[in-house]
Amino acid sequence: MPMPSRFTQPCPTCGRHMRISVELLGREVACQHCHAEFVAGQEPASHLAPPREQVLLDRVDEILRQSTSEPEWIPEVLGYHEQP
Repeated sequence: MPMPSRFTQPCPTCGRHMRISVELLGREVACQHCHAEFVAGQEPASHLAPPREQVLLDRVDEILRQSTSEPEWIPEVLGYHEQP
């Protein structure tokens, strides 16, 4: 049985290129990397979508807000051998 034909489409959220089966054209699919959902084969409306950089910055801000841990003190990086 021959393999179904596929096409490549970038994720409108993270920009990763995905190989999508032609059988999924017009259906909603999810990016395997960022899990964003979009319609296969449909070009994003660039005038409606925020720039990719802004989407990424918004994701970074959200992750930073969710982070509750403080960075570990690493004495080797600071040149110390014992914590001050």
